[in-house]
Amino acid sequence: MPKDSLKIFSSLAFFIFAGVILYLLTKDSDPLIPVQKAALGGDFTLNSAKGSVSLSDYSGDPVLIYFGYTSCPDICPTSLAVMRQ
Repeated sequence: MPKDSLKIFSSLAFFIFAGVILYLLTKDSDPLIPVQKAALGGDFTLNSAKGSVSLSDYSGDPVLIYFGYTSCPDICPTSLAVMRQ
């Protein structure tokens, strides 16, 4: 087999193999168990130090949600300060 044909054949075999693996990893593991998909968007409520905060409290305003760590002395405070500006 010429070298070019071997390269084409091996590339095609690789992509077919990768496609089969990807299909097997993404298909439902047990089709008898119904899976309920979560609705995207909509209102939600989070707890804060000042009480419950709902997304609808900021209706019409741009909202950014940032989850930092309480023991993050370097990155989190800096990131929050940059976002506040």
